[in-house]
Amino acid sequence: LHFNLQVSFLGYESKVIEVDSLSDLLIELNEGNLEIGNMVVYGNRSEAQNKTPLNITSFSKEELNQGGAYNLVDALSKQAGINSLSSGNGISKPVIRGLYGNRIQTVLMGIRFDNQQWQDEHGLGLDDVGIGSVEILKGPASLLYGSEAMGGVIRFMDEMPAAIDSTETSFQTSFFGNTLGNNSSFGIKTSSDKIKWQIHAGLQSQGDYFDGYHHRVFNSRFDGAAISTSLSFHHKLWYSTNSFRTDVNRFGFIIDSGYFRIDTTQSVMSRSFIGPHHQVMLGIFSSQNNFYLPKGEWKINFGAGANNRQEQEGGNRISLNMNMLSSSLNAQWLHNISGDDELSVGINFLNEMNRNIGSRKIIPDANMIEYSVASYFHKQWKQHVFECGVGYSGKSITSFLTGEINNAQSEIQPFSKTFSSVNASAGNSFNFNKNWCIKLIAASGYRAPNLAELSSNGLHEGTMRWEIGNTKLLSEKNLNVEADIFYTSKSFSFTAAFWQNQFQNYIYLSPTNTQYVGFDIYRYVQEQAVLNGSEASVDFHPAQINWLDLTSSLSLLNGKTGSGNYLRFISPSKFQSTVEIELNEFQIASNYEFHAAQNHPAQFETSTPSYSLIDFSVTKKIKGVNFELGCNNLLNTVYFDHLSLYKDYGIYNQGRNIYLNLSITF
Repeated sequence: LHFNLQVSFLGYESKVIEVDSLSDLLIELNEGNLEIGNMVVYGNRSEAQNKTPLNITSFSKEELNQGGAYNLVDALSKQAGINSLSSGNGISKPVIRGLYGNRIQTVLMGIRFDNQQWQDEHGLGLDDVGIGSVEILKGPASLLYGSEAMGGVIRFMDEMPAAIDSTETSFQTSFFGNTLGNNSSFGIKTSSDKIKWQIHAGLQSQGDYFDGYHHRVFNSRFDGAAISTSLSFHHKLWYSTNSFRTDVNRFGFIIDSGYFRIDTTQSVMSRSFIGPHHQVMLGIFSSQNNFYLPKGEWKINFGAGANNRQEQEGGNRISLNMNMLSSSLNAQWLHNISGDDELSVGINFLNEMNRNIGSRKIIPDANMIEYSVASYFHKQWKQHVFECGVGYSGKSITSFLTGEINNAQSEIQPFSKTFSSVNASAGNSFNFNKNWCIKLIAASGYRAPNLAELSSNGLHEGTMRWEIGNTKLLSEKNLNVEADIFYTSKSFSFTAAFWQNQFQNYIYLSPTNTQYVGFDIYRYVQEQAVLNGSEASVDFHPAQINWLDLTSSLSLLNGKTGSGNYLRFISPSKFQSTVEIELNEFQIASNYEFHAAQNHPAQFETSTPSYSLIDFSVTKKIKGVNFELGCNNLLNTVYFDHLSLYKDYGIYNQGRNIYLNLSITF
C-alpha cells in the first residue's frame, strides 16, 4: 500500500508526505505562537471570521469580565466602532457606528430580545449571568434577522456546557470603590452523554457615583437580580436546548421633572429607591432545536417573553406602567449542494402586544406583527468565499384608544399601518494566502418606525422632553457598502474597515422651540442621511518576547442629514492603546483611551471637549482562580462623554474607580 498524506493545522502549514505504511508514520509538531479568529455565528450559520464577507467580532466572557465594567454594554463600548449611550453607570445601550435602539437587533437565547428599548433613556438592562460570549455583526443584517437589524446585531451566546460526565461550579464577585457596589454571580452546570443542564444566578447593588471633582451624583444608584437556566438533550438526529431567564432591575433618575423629589441627605451607603426610578422586569423562555436530516439540517427556535417597565415618581407612586408580551419563531433549512456550497431558506415571525396599566401614558396600547422570509447562498472556491441573498420583510402595527394621548381631541389618533421591504446582500471574502484577507460587501437594511416614533404624546421623565409622534412616518431603508482588510502573522495582526451607510427616510427627534406645561416639545421627523467612517486595529505580540502584547485601535465616524445638519449622538474619534505584560503568572495591563473633541453637535446638542482616560490592572491566574485588581480613570479626569444624556445638565461622568474582580471555577 502507498499513501499520500497532506498534513495541515488550521491552514497554517501544509506538507505532502509519502509513506508505504501507516504503522511506522511519525509526525512531529513544533511549538509555535499563532492567533486565529474565533468561530462566529450569523443567521444560525457557524464559520471562521475569514470565511464570511460580514464584519463580525466576538468577545469571550473572560474578556467582558475584565476591566471593571459595570455591565455588558460598558464592556463592549471599549471596542472600536462601539460606544454607549448612557444615563449614568446603570442605564446604557449599545451604539454601533452611530446607530442604536431599534436600529440594532439584540438576540438572546436564540430569539429576538426586546425590553422596550425605543426610548433614549431605556437601557439594555442585561448583565452577564448565564452569558458565555457576545458576538457583534456590524452593518445591515435585515436579510438574516429581519427588521431592526439595519445597523447590526448583538448576539448574546449561552454559557458552554460542562465537559461530558463532569460538573462545574463557578463563583464570581466584583467590588467597585467609586460606588461602594458589588456584582456577584454563582453557577453550576453538569453534563452526561445525552443530557446537559446549568443554572446561574446573580445580584448587583451599586450606590451613587462620584465624578472627578468628587461630587456625588445623587440617585445614580442601581441594583438588580437575575436567574438563567437551561436544559439540553439529544435524541438520535434531534438536539434541543431549552432556556429560561428572568431579570429584575431598578435604575435611579438623575434628572427628574420634580427634581426636589430626589433625597440629597442620604448616606453614600444608601440603596433606597424611594426617589424617582425605573423598574424593569423581564421573563423569557426559548427552545433552540437542530434536526439533522438526510436532505439537510433544520434549525427551529421559538420562544416567548414578558417585559414590564415602570417609572416610579418617588414615594412608591407608580406613574408609567407598561407590559410588553412577545412571541417569536425562527426556522431555517440548510442544504449542502456540493462541497462547501450551501443554500439556506429561513423565516422569522414576531408578535408583540403593548399594554398600559399605569396612570400616566406616553405611547398607546398596540399590537405589532413582524415577518420575513429570506434565502441565502454560501459558496467557497479556491481563495474566494462568496455569499448573497434576498429576502422580504413586513410589519403591521395597530394602535388602540388609550386615554388622553390619542382621544378625539388629541393630535395623535388610533391607527393601523403596514410596512414592507425587499432586502438583498452580496459580498466576497478573498483570502490571498494564510496572511492576507480582503472583504467587500454591499447590503440593504429596513426598519419600520416604532410605536414611540409613530404615536408618542407625553413627557419622558429621564430626558425632560415632551415628545410627539408622527403617524405619517415611512419605513427607514439603508444601503451599506464596506471594505475590510485583514493581515495576520505569528507576531502581528492588522485590520481596517471602511464603510458608508446611506439612509432613506431616516427618523430623528427635532426640537420645535415651543413648550407645553413648561417642557420643551420635540417631534419626530425624517429625511435622507449619510453615515460614514473607518476603523483600524493592530495587535503586536512578538514571538521572541512572548510576555509582551501591544494593541491599538482607532475609530472615526461622521453623520449628516440630507439638509446638511449633523446627526444626534455621533461619537467623536476614539483612539485606544493597551500594553499587556505577562510576568511570573501575573498579567499587568495599562490602557490609554483618547476621545477627540466633538465640535459638530446636532441641533439640540452641545459641543464636547476632548479628554483622555488611563486604566491600570494586575491579574493573577492560577488553578481555576482569576484575581484582578485595577483602577479606571486613574488620573481622576473630569470629563463629559458626548453620548451621555446628562452632559447638557452639567453632570460629569464617573471619576476614579478602584475595582476588584475574583472568579473561581471548581
